[in-house]
Amino acid sequence: MAAEVLADLGLYADEETSQLRLLDPHNDHSTTLRDHCKKFLTQMENFNEISDKFLKISDELSEQVDRERMRAMGSRNRLLMVDHEKERRRLQMDQLLLERRVQLERLRAQANSLRAAKEDIQQMLNRARG
Repeated sequence: MAAEVLADLGLYADEETSQLRLLDPHNDHSTTLRDHCKKFLTQMENFNEISDKFLKISDELSEQVDRERMRAMGSRNRLLMVDHEKERRRLQMDQLLLERRVQLERLRAQANSLRAAKEDIQQMLNRARG
């Protein structure tokens, strides 16, 4: 009954804290709940902002990684082409060297043959003079 008299006067007895209040304690709980909800919504907004920033940074890093990967693949392909070109040149030089060695042996054999012919002719001339 005392609570009803106080309520008519706009005062409320808070049994938990043993204090008189201007607001109904039941309404005070909804105020607290509303404050908690506002705080939660603010935290969710902050979380969404942070999540958006994280996703943006992740996308930028992903694009950067893709660019670097493509650049690395291009460098690797150029390096492979250079290696193939070096191998092709080496094989070409080996072939040319082999051809030159064969030619050298042929020319040596021809020079030896010409020396022998010269000696034979020289001996014939010496016998004919002699």
